[in-house]
Amino acid sequence: MNRIILDCKSLENGKEKVIEKLGFTVKVFHNKNDDICVNRISIEHIDMNIELLPSKGLTVNEAFFRGQPYFWEPPLDGLPNPDNFNPFEKMYIDGILTEGFSWLKQFTGGVEMLGLENWGMPETEEATGFSLPMHGTVSMIPVKSVNIDITEDSAEISGTFEVRNTREIEKLPWYKNGEVIFEVTKRIIIKPDSARIILKDTITNKSVEARIANWGYHVQMRAFEGAEYLIPSKKMKRIGESTAANNHEIWYNSKGENVRVQVMNRHTVLKVIDELAGEKSGIRTLLKYPDGHAIMAVIPACPWIASWMSSGGAGSREWCLVDASGKKGTSIMKKDYSGIGPEFGSKDLFGGEDEEIQYKQDVLEPMQSTETFIVFEMPEPAQAKIFEEEINYYIKDRKFG
Repeated sequence: MNRIILDCKSLENGKEKVIEKLGFTVKVFHNKNDDICVNRISIEHIDMNIELLPSKGLTVNEAFFRGQPYFWEPPLDGLPNPDNFNPFEKMYIDGILTEGFSWLKQFTGGVEMLGLENWGMPETEEATGFSLPMHGTVSMIPVKSVNIDITEDSAEISGTFEVRNTREIEKLPWYKNGEVIFEVTKRIIIKPDSARIILKDTITNKSVEARIANWGYHVQMRAFEGAEYLIPSKKMKRIGESTAANNHEIWYNSKGENVRVQVMNRHTVLKVIDELAGEKSGIRTLLKYPDGHAIMAVIPACPWIASWMSSGGAGSREWCLVDASGKKGTSIMKKDYSGIGPEFGSKDLFGGEDEEIQYKQDVLEPMQSTETFIVFEMPEPAQAKIFEEEINYYIKDRKFG
C-alpha cells in the first residue's frame, strides 16, 4: 500500500500538485471560479475519475466511469471560502426573507452529508431559542489534510474534521466556535474494476454527555429524460403534493423557463438485505436510464428515506441573496438543479414523530461511534435487469398515500 498525505489549503507557487501511484493520478488543483483559498482533489484511473471538495468536508462532487456520470452537473460554478461563509444568514425563499436556509448557497455536491445537530428542516432549540439551520452545517466544514491509500486495484481517501455547537454566529470562522461535540472521519473508496464507489462516515461523540447524531444525506445522481428511480418500499407517500401518480418515480425535464420542479416521495416498509455490497445490511435502490445503463445505490436502513427529483431552475428567483439594503438581491440559481436520488437520515425530515418509522436513532455515549455508508455501482445491463425485477416484484402491491 502507498500512502499520500495532502495539505489541501496551500498550493506551492499556485501550481497544481500531481502525484502518480500504481495507475492512479492524484491532483490537488484550484478551480478558477472558487475562492482563492479553496482547492479541489481529483483521483483518476483508466476507467474512473472522481472529484472531492475538501473545503466542504470532503464532499463527493462529480464521478465518472468510462465517461458515464454518477452524479448531477454541479449547479454552482464556484465554492466559497468556508472561513468567510456564514451558514446562519437569512435568504429570500420564494420572495420571503427567511432564516435557516443558507445551506442552499453551497448546495452543489453529488453527495452532501447533513447534520449533525439538525439534519432536516430549520429547527428551534427549546432551551435556548437558537435556530438550527436546514440540513445543519456539517457539509460546510473543511478538512485540513487528506490521506490517500493506494493499492493496485483501489484508492481510499480519508479526512477528519470536528463539529462544534456553534452559537457565536457573528464570529468567523464560525466552525471554530463552541465546544467540540462530534468528530467525523470520512472515507471514500473507489474500485475502478467494479465501477464501485463506497462512502463510509464515522461519527464519534466527543462531548461529555450522551448525544444523538442527527445525520442525513442528500444524493443527486445524474438525471436524463425518462430516468426511473426505484426504491423497494411497500408504502409511498408524496410529500408536499397530492397522492403520487403512476409515473411517480420517473424524471422529466422541466418545461417551464426559469422554473424548478421538485418532487419528493416518502418510502416505508422497505426491503432490507443482509450483507449487501459488503455492508451489514442495506437497501438496494436502482436508477435506470432509457439507454439501458443503470446506477445501483445501496443506502443504510434508517428512520427517514425519500426519493427526491429536481428539474430545471436556471435563472429562477426562487432562492435569492439579501442585498446591502436588506432587499431581495441576486439569485443563486445560475444553472439547472437537475438531479434524482435518495434523501435519507436519522429521523423524520420535518421533525415529527411518525409511527411509520421502522428504525430508531442511535444514542451515542461519550466517545462512542456510529458508522454510515453508501455504495454506488454501475452494474452490467443483465445484472441491472435482475435488480429491477427484484424491486418491481417487491413493490407490486405498493400502497400510496
